[in-house]
Amino acid sequence: MKDPSQALRKDIKLCLSTWIVLEILCFGVMPLIRIYTFETIGFWFIPSIIFGLLGAVIIAISTGAVVEAQNLSSPTKRLIRFWGARILSIVGFVGISFPLTVALIAFGRTLHELSTSSGT
Repeated sequence: MKDPSQALRKDIKLCLSTWIVLEILCFGVMPLIRIYTFETIGFWFIPSIIFGLLGAVIIAISTGAVVEAQNLSSPTKRLIRFWGARILSIVGFVGISFPLTVALIAFGRTLHELSTSSGT
């Protein structure tokens, strides 16, 4: 069995590095190469930082809960812990992927604006 603190550290590093790459791509590179402007997504930059950091922590906590659940003797408690961890993981994933969601919406709006302006 894994040590819960070791699993927590590993997952938080992985989640934070994934989130940082998404943050750089969606709020730095994409506006830089003019896929969309930073002004269209700038409002979401601070919330994205908050959601990303919280998402990474939540996923790490859920991983620790799964590791600890493996040591529980009661199958009912183990199942409840696993389902709770799954729900937390989904919430954490939403937080980490928030920059990508913002970027996709901005990209969709840009495509829509291009298609409507060229059609008139």
